[in-house]
Amino acid sequence: YQLKNKIIPGAIMTAAAAILVFCIFTLTNTFILKPVRASNLYNQGYALLQDGQYPQSQDKFNKALTFRPIKKWFYTYAEGYRNHKQYDRSRLMYRSILQRYNHEKKAGLDWARMESEDLYNYEESERILKREVLDYHINDPEGILALGDLYLDWATDADSSKYPSAKQNYDLLVEKYGSSNLYMSRQMRYYIRTDNLRQVLMYKEIFMGQKKALVPQDEIELSGYMLDKRYGKLRPSEENLRSQIEDVRKLLERALKSAPEDAVALYNMARYFVETSSGKNAAKLLQASIDSFEKQTKRNKRDTYKYINAYRLLGEEKRNEREYLTAETLYGRGIEVFEYENGSSGFESDENVGRLYADLADLDYFIAADNEAALMHYENAVNNKHDTSSIRYRI
Repeated sequence: YQLKNKIIPGAIMTAAAAILVFCIFTLTNTFILKPVRASNLYNQGYALLQDGQYPQSQDKFNKALTFRPIKKWFYTYAEGYRNHKQYDRSRLMYRSILQRYNHEKKAGLDWARMESEDLYNYEESERILKREVLDYHINDPEGILALGDLYLDWATDADSSKYPSAKQNYDLLVEKYGSSNLYMSRQMRYYIRTDNLRQVLMYKEIFMGQKKALVPQDEIELSGYMLDKRYGKLRPSEENLRSQIEDVRKLLERALKSAPEDAVALYNMARYFVETSSGKNAAKLLQASIDSFEKQTKRNKRDTYKYINAYRLLGEEKRNEREYLTAETLYGRGIEVFEYENGSSGFESDENVGRLYADLADLDYFIAADNEAALMHYENAVNNKHDTSSIRYRI
């Protein structure tokens, strides 16, 4: 009787209570205590990262993993290390995401973007997109688009033989997924970079009648290209297209409206005012462009040329207003940027760099009467692709 009515029911109740307590403890530990402890460690580690204590931040991250892996924190640390130029640590985070979360596409795309945009490591970016993204996400449109963009930037900045690969990927997107504005704008970007005016004009007509059909980057690139063609030299084969180069100011204003603080958009609009002899508007926008360039944490080769030339153009505006000391300072700053880039990465000059030296030499020659400095700067102009008869005469 005691066994049946007291001992066994008591044992069952005790066991049930023990199981309930164990379940409550396990659930509390799993879903409350460990996540809270992990979040605290992740936050502490990220604070150390922002403070520049990178080994300590990584230790905190690894300790937090023992409590609970949280995917968003992998991305947060990867981006944080990237922003602090701790690229090896950022790579480790992206690689960990790919291994832990079944080759998640975003991690591969972000990693490839870091390699190409921050480090210009195009070969590694290509490997990541092919082996870590497209091998696991076959014919994924984001992966194909990223690979096309990589080849286009690679061709523009370093190896022109990559242009056909960029075109091949963009054409593949149109073939598989249709002629969307996104894919057609990439084809237009390809024709801009390869300087095919006829094709660019065709795409311009398609996009001009549509609002917000282009992302700001494409609006900026298209408007800058049209500006170059409108006021620059055309090849003999392009002369018959000159009458079709229209809406330049409209394109520039549209680009500036979509990205009002973008350094290149400001620079392009300023160049338009330089070409149309609107000095005050040009000077204001050139200064805004220089300020925006100076805030950039990274800058590609194409934009570096624009940054240097902005100093030249603003210096010439100040020279025209007889503000010679200001003009001299601006020329000197532009030359300083060029010589730093040239010394650190072998950055090549272009004709505008040569003009910058010639402008500074003109101040020495005509204003300061410093023939020794003028001679040095004129010779630098000739050596930097601005070799004219008048400069030879002054030399």
